[in-house]
Formats: sequence, C-alpha cells, structure tokens
Amino acid sequence: MNLRVPFRRVKNLAALALSLLFMAWLIWREPGLISNFFSALASMPAWLWAVVLTGLFVSYALRGARVAFEFRAFPKLTFFKSLQIIFLHNAAVNFLPFRSGELAFPFLLKRVAQVPLVQSVSSLLYLRLQDASVVLMLCLAFWPGLSMPVRLALTVLLIMAALVLQFWLKSSFTHPRWTKWAMVRQWHKLREALRNGNPQ
Repeated sequence: MNLRVPFRRVKNLAALALSLLFMAWLIWREPGLISNFFSALASMPAWLWAVVLTGLFVSYALRGARVAFEFRAFPKLTFFKSLQIIFLHNAAVNFLPFRSGELAFPFLLKRVAQVPLVQSVSSLLYLRLQDASVVLMLCLAFWPGLSMPVRLALTVLLIMAALVLQFWLKSSFTHPRWTKWAMVRQWHKLREALRNGNPQ
C-alpha cells in the first residue's frame, strides 16, 4: 500500500489550513483590512493597473527563466515548472509568518526536480544577497540628508564589494597554512555554497 501520496496530500492540506487560519486571524485583528484593500484597488487608474500587471508578469517570467537556467542540468525543471515554483514560493513568503515561507523554495525544487538541498539553499542565499544589494542601492539613492559626493562614494564602494564578491567566488586560491584556522575553513565552505548558487 502506497502511503506517500496520501501523506503528501495531508501535508498540502495542513499548509493550506495554516495559511487560511493566519489570514483569518489577520482579518479578525483588523476588521477594516478587506474593505480598505478593495477601496485601494478601486482607486487605481487603468494605466497604473496596466503598468503594475505588466511589471509583475515580466518579473515572474524573468525569475522563472533564471531558475530554469540555473538548474538546467535537471531535465524535469522546465520553464513552466520553474514559474510554478516561483509563484508558490512567493505566496508562501507572503502568507506564512516569520519568513518561514522561504523554506518552500528548496522544498519545491527537491520535490519537483530532485535538486539537492545544498544546491537549492545556496541558490536561495545568493538570491537574497542580490536582493540586499538592490535594497542598499535604493537606500543610497533616496536616503534623506546624504550629500551627492557621499552617495556616489558609497555607491562606488557597494559596486566594488560586489565585484570583489564575484572574484572571491571564482577564485580557488588557498594558502596551505591558512587551512589550519577554523575561520578560514568556514569561509571556504561559505564560498563553495555561494558558488553553487551562482549561475555561471
């Protein structure tokens, strides 16, 4: 008797029930949440809807293409499967508390295409480093009170840090005497993990 399929359904139903309970709790805590949400949607002009939806679809398509390209060694992971994973991962991040929805990305890659957890987790870490870089760049561009020379200097430093990171990922140089230090060994492990998550 095969119990894997019913157990998988139970897990999916449990995750769905948890998400619905969390949404119900939010609505109970904020009675005007739904009405405010729909009133905000109704106030948006048609051209803004077109811009937002176009940007949303393009963003999802690019992210799906990136995942499909990065894990192209796994034949089961087609573009549409990658797009489905991106949709489910984004929904889990938005609805599950404490960023626990991030776990959906390696779980779905393992389930759909048998991608090893080490490779999928390192890919997620690399994606979050890219997100942090974009957020820092936006902060430098719009943070109030910073003079233009300071903005330019910090932007140059951020770009240089990104270039150094890329060089560090591609470099394999290791001095034999350094390997006896635990901190250096941990840095090498981190480099290997990020290198696995960095599509070449």
